[in-house]
Amino acid sequence: MIVDIGGGTTDVAVISLSGVVESASIKIAGDQFNEAVIKYIRRKHNVLIGERTAEELKMSIGCVYPREEEQTMEIKGRDLMTGLPRAFTVSSSEMIEAFEEPTMRILEAVHSVLERTSGLAGNAEITEQNADYAVFRQALYIVMMNLTRKLAKDGEGASKLLECTVSGAKDLDTAIIIAKSVICSPLFKCAMFGADANWGRVLCAVGYAPAEFDIHAVSVTLASRAGSVLVCEHGAGVAFSEEEAKKILLEDEIQILVSVGDGAGTATAWGCDLTYDYVKINGDYRS
Repeated sequence: MIVDIGGGTTDVAVISLSGVVESASIKIAGDQFNEAVIKYIRRKHNVLIGERTAEELKMSIGCVYPREEEQTMEIKGRDLMTGLPRAFTVSSSEMIEAFEEPTMRILEAVHSVLERTSGLAGNAEITEQNADYAVFRQALYIVMMNLTRKLAKDGEGASKLLECTVSGAKDLDTAIIIAKSVICSPLFKCAMFGADANWGRVLCAVGYAPAEFDIHAVSVTLASRAGSVLVCEHGAGVAFSEEEAKKILLEDEIQILVSVGDGAGTATAWGCDLTYDYVKINGDYRS
């Protein structure tokens, strides 16, 4: 898929085998983003700015999702109450609010093109669970898995992607329940933000999962690009290097490997850590 945002129009297209499968063009683009900034500044700050200032804001600190670090820019405009010039600071978070309407219009166009794409690529319809079905199912799983990872990693204010894989469960449903219980635990997410190898919080989340398993068979390993460390075995803590564990947990992608027995059930869940910014951003607005 290609999304080309120009000055006056945005073009959306799905390309396959060197041809255009489906496309759309809408009159929402750079100029409309500038207009949105002007309207937002007038409504929020009661100040009138020109198109050139709006363009500078858009190019300098404009964004449609939170940046890793908040950015600000000082601008000048005419105060609509006094009629006098006024200088003030605009943040990148405010630009997200300003861009909301044109961004949603572009996303609607993207969704519309994707909806119309199905069935237009010229492939034969899959009507039975044959080899083509298996290939398509695996490809679809990979796409959905990558989308899930990206959504989890892009959590507002998040600094780490967390991946919990549960193995040895008696069945798939049990593995899913336990993996989700760990990933959704606020205390565990806080520990990962602080690079704290607190295996007790993992075991606690595993323990209150509504699933049947032997807690004495549980082992937990924490891993990342920096290595791996076993922190819990047979439902109890084991000796490990806190320094090495912290080094592992300072990476931006963390794997939590939980074994709960010798069953065939395996599942993975994704989430993000719970940071100061995560709380601040989500506490500053109502969706």
